[in-house]
Amino acid sequence: MDWCEARRYCRTHHTDLVSISNQTQNQEVISKGKNKTFWIGLLHDEWEWDDGGCSTSRNFQPGYPAEADNNCVAVRGSKWKQWSCTNEAYSLCSKGSMKIKVINQKLTWEQAFDYCKENHKSLLWIKDDRDQNITEQWLEQLNVSGPLWLGLTQSRCWEVHQLEG
Repeated sequence: MDWCEARRYCRTHHTDLVSISNQTQNQEVISKGKNKTFWIGLLHDEWEWDDGGCSTSRNFQPGYPAEADNNCVAVRGSKWKQWSCTNEAYSLCSKGSMKIKVINQKLTWEQAFDYCKENHKSLLWIKDDRDQNITEQWLEQLNVSGPLWLGLTQSRCWEVHQLEG
């Protein structure tokens, strides 16, 4: 399981992943873990899907540094690119269960988010390697290179949208 799946499992069948707040708890977790690898409830990550969902999958294009205003994600070919939310790009809307629709109109991330939510379901989420492979194959068949907006943003960008929307 990845961290998101482990958290979902623990929240469904128990309370949550373990949280460690002192040395005694840390020693107890180490002892009960019996030298096995396991997830704990700590994940420092500012990226999330536009539905607020967990995001651990990453396929960022090498050579594109994370600049301060690159708070949204577009896909170009098979790689993701951190990009400013105010740039314009085409959009990948989801109709659910990896049903993808390319919107052939250049929009900012916020405009793309609103358009996809109103006319389809949402901007596309790529939550694991399977989703990534399906998306790559689909884009290759259509000969679409992008950039195309995905529904992944850094938390502060999403919070601004929530306050304004």
